[in-house]
Amino acid sequence: MRDFPGAVWSRFPFTRKQRLSIAFWARNRYGRPYNYAAFVAIGVALMLKRSTPEWVERFLMTDRSYECAQLADAALMHAGVHVFRDGRPYGAVYPGSFVKVWEHFGWWPDGPA
Repeated sequence: MRDFPGAVWSRFPFTRKQRLSIAFWARNRYGRPYNYAAFVAIGVALMLKRSTPEWVERFLMTDRSYECAQLADAALMHAGVHVFRDGRPYGAVYPGSFVKVWEHFGWWPDGPA
């Protein structure tokens, strides 16, 4: 965030309260380490969906570290915005997950018009 102080981008129709909540929640996680190991757990969770092992779900729900898409999704969920409604376990998102949503809405340059 420090490198892009004025960057704001979203096409989701957030309320003022949601915008403030998202920003406040995310800023309070500033400095948390990047969770590279999350990609393994995310892969397992996305392959198994509802039969995800409990240890994987616990790992994905940790608040100690985040993969970038996890951080974005967790901030949105904290504000009551549920982007993914496909039955995936909490935290089972990766950057491409958001691209699929943006394509669905026609917000991605190569997505449907």
